[in-house]
Amino acid sequence: MPRVDQQFNQNNLLYGRYTYNRVPSVHPGQLPITTEAGMSIAPGGSIYQYYGNAKDDAQNAQINFIHTFSPSLLLQLAFGYTRINNQSFPLNYGQAVNQAFGQPNANLDQITSGLSPTTVGGLADLGDGAFIPIMDIDNTFQYQGAVTINRGAHNIKIGAAIIRRQALNQQDNYGTGLWGFNPIVNPANGTTDATGLAALLQGQYQSLQRSNSLVPPHYRSWEPSVYFQDDWHATSKLTLNLGVRYDVFTPFTEAHNALSNFDPATASIIVAGQNGVNDYAGLHTTWTNVAPRIGFAYSFLPSWVIRGGFGMSYVPENYTSNGSLKNQPFVSSVNCQNGACPNGITQFQQGPPLPTPASATNPSGNIADTLDVNFRSSYLEQFNLTLEKEFSGNVIQATYVGMLGRHLASIINDQNVPAPVSNSTLSTLASAQGISTATAYNTLRPYYGKLPNVTDIGGYFSTGASSYHSLQMSFTRRTKAGLTVGANYTLAHALDDVISLSNEVNDGYGVVPSQLSTREYGNGDLDIRNRGVLTANYALPFGKNLHGMEAAVARGWQVNTLLVWESGEPFTVTNSQSIALTTNGVTDRPNQIHSASLRHPTAAEFFDTSAFVPQLSGTLGTERKNPLYGPHYRHVDLSVFKTFPVHESSTLEFRAEAFNITNTANFANPTATLQISPNTNPTTGALLNTYSVQNSTFGQLNALSGNYNPRLFQFALKYQF
Repeated sequence: MPRVDQQFNQNNLLYGRYTYNRVPSVHPGQLPITTEAGMSIAPGGSIYQYYGNAKDDAQNAQINFIHTFSPSLLLQLAFGYTRINNQSFPLNYGQAVNQAFGQPNANLDQITSGLSPTTVGGLADLGDGAFIPIMDIDNTFQYQGAVTINRGAHNIKIGAAIIRRQALNQQDNYGTGLWGFNPIVNPANGTTDATGLAALLQGQYQSLQRSNSLVPPHYRSWEPSVYFQDDWHATSKLTLNLGVRYDVFTPFTEAHNALSNFDPATASIIVAGQNGVNDYAGLHTTWTNVAPRIGFAYSFLPSWVIRGGFGMSYVPENYTSNGSLKNQPFVSSVNCQNGACPNGITQFQQGPPLPTPASATNPSGNIADTLDVNFRSSYLEQFNLTLEKEFSGNVIQATYVGMLGRHLASIINDQNVPAPVSNSTLSTLASAQGISTATAYNTLRPYYGKLPNVTDIGGYFSTGASSYHSLQMSFTRRTKAGLTVGANYTLAHALDDVISLSNEVNDGYGVVPSQLSTREYGNGDLDIRNRGVLTANYALPFGKNLHGMEAAVARGWQVNTLLVWESGEPFTVTNSQSIALTTNGVTDRPNQIHSASLRHPTAAEFFDTSAFVPQLSGTLGTERKNPLYGPHYRHVDLSVFKTFPVHESSTLEFRAEAFNITNTANFANPTATLQISPNTNPTTGALLNTYSVQNSTFGQLNALSGNYNPRLFQFALKYQF
């Protein structure tokens, strides 16, 4: 990390720094490497793991210039450059493995090199990862300047900045093809194979998917901003912090206009820079991001302080794969089932279809990455009020913290879903038209009239809202007689109508897209109601009067502890299949007929399972989002330190640390899927509008928390000089 400081004179100072951090990693596959066709091939073992080589390189350069006009007037200019090169490569990257085995079309270039991922029913997967390679290269240029003015009781700062972002983002889903082989019926004896191996050897695939980005997108965006801030010491007891900030976040463009979006007004795909569409693919810049901020601190009595503040912050939330605007005609996508592809590929040996541009004027399949043309910057309103008291070297605080989110990102899996429809209605419609129920379902989609071949249309909106309110209390005992103690407790409640990114198919979210603000407003996914933490550090007073070897052994011991307890995470009960939308891939929520809380929950029944029953087909369940909470999370850590003096100011510290010393198990949320199946007419076999419950593990604790660690001891030596 080279650094340069140059003071030209007492009024001019130049500072520069450059850092580089390189973190390569290797993630080997499950199966042993083999040699075939003159190549060393890694079979993989699980296509949804990111096996292979990865790189994470980060560079940063910074230059600051400070000019002092006078003791009360200061100018600061700065430039910064950051480059992040984050890439993940499959195990067989760079080798045309499928081509070497005689299968055409899979390995077309470096991006599609490797071994096509293949799932075989009952056996380990073969091939490279389904979602790699990933290439994410970001360049960020920052320019900023500020003037600081000290005038009496005022410290004023006026500044401006501009950020230029450039990003290459290349990732294909199944870029070399994804093959699926399930057990098949043996025509000789009518039996079914135990695994899909026979189907693989015979080339009888059940499913084939391939998705390719034909133009690797190079995104560009600008972020200019200005601000004003005044720290005003109004009196000896009152300080005010006043300010306002203005931000602009332009929607991103693509270096070659390779962006397309869905326009619901015309039910069509629009392409950036074509037919009057702007370079943002229909989006517009938000010009109203004015963010006022105010804070104060008032010492109204000796040792008493009251503090408070309000501030707004804007942030763009369209930086995610759901809003990448990679759609037709810049992508190629194919989805074949049961050995039937539109281009006549019936056997594994024929290879996957060649990538061809999907039509933007007559699209088919999914339109996945779309942004609402009215998408705007999200913002947060944050406010707090603190009362603080100091006594005998200790500090106690009580704080109210609130936060309101507006125009938050809302993701839904499909904005092309029809209104809820029952099994019987769908069966009647299919029978009357002589079509399958799946086809009948598609005819009910709202955009079927103009887009008959399109199924799902993803949706990314900025219509979400959230609220967070909390009481936060803390006590700090400053070091006295070698003992330091800190304790804090938070009582909070978070509500929202959004779901975490890339989680849009879970929790029954977005079954009726038009009702997000009403049906989906409930306890947030991160709604931790209670959390308490206690820390203590005690320098043991042994050996104060000892000398020599005895002092070296007895002195310098310190004991530390950390206790954490928090209430459980919220969760939602969902049906195992959709009831309101019978053939849509997104499950929904059942009816909740009474409270599901139990006074004494157990691992075998953590909540009252009788509170949830399947609703009638074609109707929405009454359960709200996240009505239940999982097991508490708690752990106790303990450590003992011993410091040995070495020479003058250098010391050697011995550490013995125990994490989760009580070995307390922390469980994940219980099984929350209501396993159901539709009832049928015993005479005709037709589906009825009622469902039967079949699951046996519903409501049980069956897994440990992802944050759980068993008791762990760690020993270390630390040399300080």
